[in-house]
Amino acid sequence: MSLDKLNQLRDEYTAPMPSRPKPPMLEKAAAKLLLEATFAGTQGLAPAARRGGVAITIVVPDASWVAPMESVVEDALNGFAWRKAPTVGAPLNTPAYPDMIELDDDDDFPVGSTGDLVDPRFPDLDAPDHQITSIWSVATRDGTPRSPTIDHLETMAANQLMRGTGVIILAASEADLPPRLTAAADFRLVVPALTGAILTEAMAQLARRPARTLSDALCALLSAADLKLAARPATSPDDWVDRLERMAKARVRLPASPRLEDLHGMDEAKEWGEALRRDVAAYRAGMLSWHEMDKGLLLAGPPGVGKTQFASALATSCGLPLITASYAEWQAAGHQGDMLRAMASTFADAKRAAPCLLFIDELDSFTARHSERPGQNQSYNRQITNAMLEHVGGLHGRQGVIMIGACNYPALLDPALVRAGRFDRVVHIPLPDRAALAGILRYHLGPDHLPGLDLTRFAAQMEGASGADCELLVRTAKRRARVAGRPMVAADLEADLYPADPRTPALRQLCAVHEAGHAVAAAVLRPSMLISASIRISAGGLGGVNYRMDGEVLRQNDLLDLIQIHLAGRAAEELLLGAPSTGAGGNGDSDLARATVLATQMLTSHGLGDHLTWLGPVTAETVPRLLNSNPQIAAQVTAIVDTQYAKVRVLLYAWHSAVEHVAGLLLAREAASATEIIAIANATLNETRTRTLQ
Repeated sequence: MSLDKLNQLRDEYTAPMPSRPKPPMLEKAAAKLLLEATFAGTQGLAPAARRGGVAITIVVPDASWVAPMESVVEDALNGFAWRKAPTVGAPLNTPAYPDMIELDDDDDFPVGSTGDLVDPRFPDLDAPDHQITSIWSVATRDGTPRSPTIDHLETMAANQLMRGTGVIILAASEADLPPRLTAAADFRLVVPALTGAILTEAMAQLARRPARTLSDALCALLSAADLKLAARPATSPDDWVDRLERMAKARVRLPASPRLEDLHGMDEAKEWGEALRRDVAAYRAGMLSWHEMDKGLLLAGPPGVGKTQFASALATSCGLPLITASYAEWQAAGHQGDMLRAMASTFADAKRAAPCLLFIDELDSFTARHSERPGQNQSYNRQITNAMLEHVGGLHGRQGVIMIGACNYPALLDPALVRAGRFDRVVHIPLPDRAALAGILRYHLGPDHLPGLDLTRFAAQMEGASGADCELLVRTAKRRARVAGRPMVAADLEADLYPADPRTPALRQLCAVHEAGHAVAAAVLRPSMLISASIRISAGGLGGVNYRMDGEVLRQNDLLDLIQIHLAGRAAEELLLGAPSTGAGGNGDSDLARATVLATQMLTSHGLGDHLTWLGPVTAETVPRLLNSNPQIAAQVTAIVDTQYAKVRVLLYAWHSAVEHVAGLLLAREAASATEIIAIANATLNETRTRTLQ
């Protein structure tokens, strides 16, 4: 048998390899329909496109649509200009493109004229076999570093237009378009968001019409990447719709509770939120423009005070979807390029969901660019912060997106973040007082647990606790009752309110004396700033004293008082226990660090030293370098800190009885309120005066 015969038999009996299913390309079908709908609503575009040599700018719904629309825009525009094809939403029995029958400088004729008579000697140029197309040069800018520069695009466009070639520039936002080309463009188009009708028609073109149509609101939340991910070979359009619905709903959160009226201990933030709720209602009713509304709020305060909960309550009260993000979440996306894309994606999601709330946590990670040390990822951090400023500044447009930022240390923020139009309103949320703690406990208990129980006595034992501490206490108490198989009783709360203390008696006493020193010094020097003292173990350490800043302009004596208060814990240990411990030192949040930073700020930032020269902002991160490079300033700071330490030792020696009483109260109850501490200090003062008179 010949070799040719063997090859023939092999071909006859070898089963053909199964071909891989062709991907549906739903995003491209939808992109083409969106473009066609946009073209259909643009007066004069068809004849201009037929003539050619025109400049067109197109702003797409978001960056994800740039690539699919780039791949179909030329075909869609030529098809629109040279064919009379129906489009989604076009009325029946009417021309889809009215301008096709308008007179222009070419050989178009009105319907019914002799121009409609077909001469067999000449071909019908509108027929599919004789379709004429224009030549276009298409370029894109999607806001990523890979995008061509504006100068490059403008030069390319000018060269192409000079040759008579039409130019199409696709961009993710107005800010990405070349300014001069935008001004010179013959047509400036904006593609609307995806709708349910467009999505259904795209599916019908690729496979079949799905059984149901997604709502326009959900479709507006979808990106082109979502369509590509949902439409898979060997699955039906109904499956595609189900996937897209899940993806859209997962993109935004519609919180059910709490509401603004359920919050406690954040009156200023609630007042702002109530005003925003009224403004949002007016905006939706068309009675208030976007430019008249507050667009950004920065919440500052210690961990656990309810910053995230406020954002959720505000969204619930305003009836707005809530989109959340954080610096860490963006950074987890990967290297710098991935982080920038994740950041841009969050803002694109918010833009699609507008009107909505965008909550950004850990905002103090975007530190001041001028305070960074050379060589310590300075370029990386600067580019990240610049990108953040670009997004929050509204350069890419964020109408309907209200931003809520949260941070623990607002002093670290880049100043540009809190400028007008960004996070221009700053609200400080302190730790809750006793009344607020009782209200927070009641909210988490709800109406079904311990109804009618006076929670004030529990709140009194929680001075210095946060809202998160209250939630943990109630959750643990509920679990205890659930495990026991009975309704909750007051003892369930008490069991976790007084947990076993792992510290030795000596360490507990040291903690009590240390915090009592801070508390008494504050009660004597600046009583209005004192909130509470506690030796309760928490994530923040073995105890602490909570203060509120008065919000007033501080003078030199005020700053010196604050330095004494920071050093008072160490002084109390030395006076009452015979020697200080390491409790005052450590990291940038330690007592010694704060006293050193304040003294340095006096000299180098506030002009309260021997000179008025401003040497830049001072933080716990920058002060070591500043002092190491300026021995003269370091010597002055040392003198200030040493002098104030000597003064606070004298003060506490005179008030040692008050320190002992407050320390005893902390050992007995673990917490004391400002009212109790100030009362003890006043009683000590009266006793001293009485002894003096006698």
